[in-house]
Amino acid sequence: MFRYWRSGWPRRSVSPSSINRFEARKQGCCVRSCRSPVASVIEVSPFLYAVDGSIAHPSALTMGPWMASAQHGGPPSALLTYVVEQHLEPGERLNRIHVDLLAGVPLSPLRFQSTRLPVSRRVAHVDARLLSDDRVVAQARGLLVRTSSAPDPDCAAVYVDLPAPEEVATVDAPRWWTPADSTPFHSHAVAHRFVSGQFEEAGPAVDWIDLTVAVVEGQIPSGAQRVAAVSDLGSGISATFDREARFGMINTDLNIAFAETPKGRWFCLDAETTVTSDGTGLALTQIYDQERRLVAVAGQSLLGQYLK
Repeated sequence: MFRYWRSGWPRRSVSPSSINRFEARKQGCCVRSCRSPVASVIEVSPFLYAVDGSIAHPSALTMGPWMASAQHGGPPSALLTYVVEQHLEPGERLNRIHVDLLAGVPLSPLRFQSTRLPVSRRVAHVDARLLSDDRVVAQARGLLVRTSSAPDPDCAAVYVDLPAPEEVATVDAPRWWTPADSTPFHSHAVAHRFVSGQFEEAGPAVDWIDLTVAVVEGQIPSGAQRVAAVSDLGSGISATFDREARFGMINTDLNIAFAETPKGRWFCLDAETTVTSDGTGLALTQIYDQERRLVAVAGQSLLGQYLK
């Protein structure tokens, strides 16, 4: 058995079969599964949103797994991060963002608003909102901090011994409750390479994820936008109920604290979900970059719901 370590403590065991060095080929924005030689290819827009002024037009890639009329939580979280980052001044970075998902975010044009609120010479808040027909459906508060020089720390940075994303096979995500001809976010806008766990296995998971499309049409997404988009998948890849249970845990928020500015395309999510007997839960995800450095920690508050 392959075992990796963090801070000297053993983590989950990983079967060698889950660390396949076969590199699956991408076809457009749809990834062929290494387990299925006949996966279909669907032509889709290479972005999540087309932005015109303060209006964001969602593409079909923003669809969520629960219903065809609502977006996945990842795209609006990434869009709100994009809006917050428009307020960054030279020498600042995004230190934290908290997203509240107040209602199902529809697959229709969204208007965004934002305000910068100075706190001190080195700290500022940015409040951002997404509105659908004048109703706020999602909001965020970003914490911007001004950086400065600092001595080298006396303790080492947090690294983990993980296989690189190119050493792990790409797998298709299940459609769950989406129509057969749809292109939901979790299966068509990102690529998954599991180190441990799987979509069809309840329990903790470790998954390299790559956002394969732009957040905003014509713009290269920032590292923070990429992390915001994929972090919302933490509760999904570490679900505590099998699909046959027809009971899911839906997150009402997403809180991300950044250890440093994220870089690169692939980010590894080490996710675990805890559910209580009262139908609530918490998903905690540690996020690593391709250098295996801890770059962010994400938390999601969960509510249970029976699925039709």
